[in-house]
Amino acid sequence: MENFTLVFVDDNVELGTMMEMQLSSTFNVVSFSEPQKALNYIEENRDDIKILLTDFLMPEMNGVDLIRAVKRVNPHMLTVILTGYMNDFNELDNLGLCNMVLDKSMLSDPEAFIEKLVSL
Repeated sequence: MENFTLVFVDDNVELGTMMEMQLSSTFNVVSFSEPQKALNYIEENRDDIKILLTDFLMPEMNGVDLIRAVKRVNPHMLTVILTGYMNDFNELDNLGLCNMVLDKSMLSDPEAFIEKLVSL
């Protein structure tokens, strides 16, 4: 399987490190704790990135706003929100804004989590 680049954004630095380790066998993972830095990276590498995986609730910019900005840069990039607040997102993927919304509880089963991302 070809390794694709996945950008992971979460203000929790430790989670970013964990995600890099868990996903590195399947994806080339680049993680950021600041959404604006992630957006800058995506703007510079827009054609090399397949998936944006972002937390929803972050202090600088929330995940939905980040996805909106990314879609202006690359409307074809696959986007996934990872959140602990699934009840707030029941209709979000129906808006066409993101490809998938996943609950952070999925992180307890890395294989199932990776399968979800690969299925995009």
